[in-house]
Amino acid sequence: MPSLAAHAWLIEHLFQRVEAFVAVDENLALERDASAWFFECWSEGSDDRDPSYTDFPRMVREQEWSLVSRDTLSLDEPAIASFAIDQKPDDVPLRQQRLATGYLRSTVGIFEVVAVDGPHVTVRDVSNDQTLRYYEHNEDADPSSGLLVLGRLIPLDEDMWLRSPGAVIVTSVADDYPAFLSKTLTNLCEDLPTPIALEALISLAIYRATVPVSRLPAPTIAAAHATLAAVDDMLEAIGVFDDEDNVLVDSVEQLNAAEEERFQQRIDQSMADWIGALTEQIELESRRPDAQAAKRKKPRRAKQQHARRRKR
Repeated sequence: MPSLAAHAWLIEHLFQRVEAFVAVDENLALERDASAWFFECWSEGSDDRDPSYTDFPRMVREQEWSLVSRDTLSLDEPAIASFAIDQKPDDVPLRQQRLATGYLRSTVGIFEVVAVDGPHVTVRDVSNDQTLRYYEHNEDADPSSGLLVLGRLIPLDEDMWLRSPGAVIVTSVADDYPAFLSKTLTNLCEDLPTPIALEALISLAIYRATVPVSRLPAPTIAAAHATLAAVDDMLEAIGVFDDEDNVLVDSVEQLNAAEEERFQQRIDQSMADWIGALTEQIELESRRPDAQAAKRKKPRRAKQQHARRRKR
């Protein structure tokens, strides 16, 4: 098997290793839940011919967002960074270390196929006209000039990349279609991280779905209570809360507003939205006629986290 193809087939094994690493850390596991929920809010729709065609690529894109793109609060870097060559993890095979390093340098976007030479595909990044060459690991993909690749490309050699198994290949329906998709993605990126913006674009343009989708962050209200308490403990444990910060204001309302602004600035969008959704789910309890008013302690506010790196 060619080396590039071998690396492509190792992606699943690498993610299994990273998922296991995250699962045994309570704080990382909570962050994993938050990032997965955030992704799912922007991922909707399926192939009318066979919905199963969308399941595996969507799973890979979610893993790439949660494990590769998102800087965790606990590590101050993506989870996959703990497996890269510069970390020298003894229990990770060299090829997987190389693949993890490539993922940290990967790019997400829209690419137009301009030439095909066997498994070697030349594409143009429609956002900046940069030309890249990737190795097509899937013999059934059958790339040809004019097709569009929406997803992630991973560098392994100086002049050769891999196409992520999560990337989708679609037909350009008109001459101006690449420009239309690029402009739509740019607009979405004003409010969303690029991988989430691309997922929203795939949902909207490819599957004709409506996003964002309202999804409960916990299976029950009781679970939402427990999760929110665990999040509170997690943020305190990793040094996000600051009980020493003093804000000079003229009123309680100004104090609360200032603290809320600092808190929002010091956690990322996926965690902030997840906490907000958990709070809203808990508030459903107080709206029931037979429910007592929920008694929740006032959230503590965040402080700037200290950069930290964990090595394996």
